[in-house]
Amino acid sequence: MNKFKKKFKNIIENKSLMNKIFFTLGILAIYRFLVHVPVPFVNIHELM
Repeated sequence: MNKFKKKFKNIIENKSLMNKIFFTLGILAIYRFLVHVPVPFVNIHELM
């Protein structure tokens, strides 16, 4: 458990890595939101 705490602390303290993690999570959140937005003029039944 102590190893995990050390590694987690190192990740938190590394600003470059944190920026990359937040960017990735942000892109995933945007993707998850936009999946539910309907596209105009597309018949979903014809796609299936």
